[in-house]
Amino acid sequence: MLRKLSAVIFLALSASPAALAQGAGAIDYRQLGAPMPPLRIVTDSGKVFTEKDVVPGENLFIMLFNPTCGHCEEAARLLGDNDSLFKDGQLYLMAASGMRPHLGYFEAVTHYKKHPVIRVGVDSSGFIEKTFNYQSLPELLIYDRNRRLVHTMNSTIPIDSLRPYLAPNARQWTGSLLASPTTPPVTGPFKISTPADERRKASKKRDR
Repeated sequence: MLRKLSAVIFLALSASPAALAQGAGAIDYRQLGAPMPPLRIVTDSGKVFTEKDVVPGENLFIMLFNPTCGHCEEAARLLGDNDSLFKDGQLYLMAASGMRPHLGYFEAVTHYKKHPVIRVGVDSSGFIEKTFNYQSLPELLIYDRNRRLVHTMNSTIPIDSLRPYLAPNARQWTGSLLASPTTPPVTGPFKISTPADERRKASKKRDR
């Protein structure tokens, strides 16, 4: 639990004040239906992956993680055991920029390099600052083939829950950002508390 909490705190502190204080009219990349922000991942060997390396025409999976997070290690091993479900360039694991020295440890405990389909590295484009929900790790972001955010998962990532996004007719974003001023809640066991949810909770407490 302490490792998990420390991992979340590290990602939170890695965000710049500018990112935390988004101005009016700025894109909320955490909102379902939002476009994917610029992507640039650097591996432990210095190799760089960008949007140009992403598999075209397929949903994209990006897992935000901390190399020393126990739940992240478990998720990486699970993804490795099911690597046949993913195409090359469809699955990325991204840690905060300061975590690059710890990728060696992550490889030692997960053996992710045995699974080339899993691309692992650190963020060098501010992606985490824009997308991390500050809930728990790992956090899995799923983008459709148009690179719109369609689903978010935190902490536990059952493989069966990913299958609808891996199927030939995988789910795509069909909502309207203009009609959704706040992030729509994720259904099922991965529901994320939205600002509207928090306001309702606060109102109920005041009425008691």
